Amino acid sequence: MSRKSRRAKWIGGFPTILATLYLVLLIPDSRPPVPPQENRAPFAWNRDEYWNQLENGFKIARSIGCDSL
Repeated sequence: MSRKSRRAKWIGGFPTILATLYLVLLIPDSRPPVPPQENRAPFAWNRDEYWNQLENGFKIARSIGCDSL
């Protein structure tokens, strides 16, 4: 077998190998995701007052303007 034909086979087979590897990696994990625990309390931010203060401060600063700040 000549050197040129080996190289041609390698160049022709490389995309096939890459495509096969890609398809194998697309197979999802067989284990299902773990559902969340039901005995835990749902997430609650409870920071409405803090965000309202920040918003009011922003509105005041915006109305005053950059030069006055």
